Amino acid sequence: FDVMHSLKNWNIIVTEIRRVLTSDGVLAVSDHHMEDQDVIDAVTESGRFRYEGITKHAFRFRPILNM
Repeated sequence: FDVMHSLKNWNIIVTEIRRVLTSDGVLAVSDHHMEDQDVIDAVTESGRFRYEGITKHAFRFRPILNM
């Protein structure tokens, strides 16, 4: 939480998270230093996760299967 803005290459991070996350797992992301759409784009642009919605404190993403 709240470190995304300081990472240089989010694609590498997202690739590794997808590798270790189970197929029914959830990636929850929150970063108050970034615009909402920038958070969504950073996670989904690799095609490894789909945006599921936002809870009170975090964006929720599910892994895309067949990766």
